[in-house]
Amino acid sequence: MVVSRKARPSLAQSNVATFLLLCLSFLASSLTFIVVLVFYISTAVTGTSLGYSSRHSSSQPAKTVLITGARANKALTLCRAFKKAGCRVILAEEANWGRLTCARFSRAVDHFRLLPDPRLTPRAYAVVIQSIITLWHVDAWVPCSSVHATMIDSDAAAEIIAQPQDKRDTRFCEPFIPLPEVCETLHWKDQFEELCIELGYPVPESKKVTSVQDAVNFLHSPETLAKGYKYLLKSLSLDDLGRDDFTLFPLATREETERHLSSVPTPLSENYPFLLQKFLFGHEYCTHVAARDGKLVAFVACRSNQLLMRYGDVRNLSVQEKKVGERLEEWTQQFLDRYKAKLASQGKTDQQYALTGHFSFDFIIES
Repeated sequence: MVVSRKARPSLAQSNVATFLLLCLSFLASSLTFIVVLVFYISTAVTGTSLGYSSRHSSSQPAKTVLITGARANKALTLCRAFKKAGCRVILAEEANWGRLTCARFSRAVDHFRLLPDPRLTPRAYAVVIQSIITLWHVDAWVPCSSVHATMIDSDAAAEIIAQPQDKRDTRFCEPFIPLPEVCETLHWKDQFEELCIELGYPVPESKKVTSVQDAVNFLHSPETLAKGYKYLLKSLSLDDLGRDDFTLFPLATREETERHLSSVPTPLSENYPFLLQKFLFGHEYCTHVAARDGKLVAFVACRSNQLLMRYGDVRNLSVQEKKVGERLEEWTQQFLDRYKAKLASQGKTDQQYALTGHFSFDFIIES
């Protein structure tokens, strides 16, 4: 089997592509303006524009929801859903991304705030979120932030619950994210793999490596070669630079494998460990789940796509694909049930171990 390395665009190629996209946007701006104007007038005339739902009672104050991670498409979807339900919507995003993010201009958003970069100033990021919650009397916080902010969001949520804000009507802000111990277990690949094994689920064979030599020795050992498997290299840290390298190991010779591993953008080390995981041949699916105390309240499954922009809901595909989606939903609920039971068996039943929030699971149906 011949395996070729996926070429990484150069900086010049990336800049040219960005420039061409900007030119295309400029050329299409007149048409875009006309389309937006038509729909704006249409919604105003027909009364279908976003606004407070007729179900909202003026006798009770509107719920206020904070959504962070405005650049994510799901953030805009949530803004619209909460607005239609009669909520006041506060949207926030990191400053580098938030100034021109499309969602901030949506009519579903009542207020927009910029946040510090959580990777550079995690404490300032958490403090600003807490100040927004206090200022706007936020009832619920739904993080849709990047993977780099997941654990920071979880830590901030734990602080909010431990030190509840003084609410105008004795209600407290509810963060819709698992708290640190649960979040950490679900977030990091190696910990999640260990959890799946403990819960009785099969996982692909894998090996944690902390140096090029460790990886080469494993990949070219007689035991590994005898199995005939191919392996993907996955970072156990948040390595955006290496996410687009789908090289299958081992390569033809020990020297080629060593040369390739030595050229990865983030060098293998104790501080930046990697996982060599058996490559599975088959269709990949991604799912998104909203759960409250371990029970699904929303679920969607899609065929995965490397561009992250062309997902297809399995309900709109074939009957067979729809059945796959039903199986994935059943698996997810079963997983949450088993995990909740495991936590309960350890006496971990209070709020800090609640399986509440939204999660993403990736599946491969091996062929």
